[in-house]
Amino acid sequence: MNNLEILIWAGIAAAVGVVLGALVLFSLRSIIKTAIKEAYWELQEELKAMERKHSNSSPGEKKETGSDTQR
Repeated sequence: MNNLEILIWAGIAAAVGVVLGALVLFSLRSIIKTAIKEAYWELQEELKAMERKHSNSSPGEKKETGSDTQR
């Protein structure tokens, strides 16, 4: 093989590496995006559950605050 053939094969290998790297980065981006969305929805569900629990407490029930406990 002469130098020209080596340069051609090196160029092809570099191009393939760039394409594969781009595919890996794109798939990682997609995976991370999905994980963030799932975590967001889980947090939203927990927040709604906490709000329901808070709103379901009996209205006559007195909640203690810092000023009430200091008296």
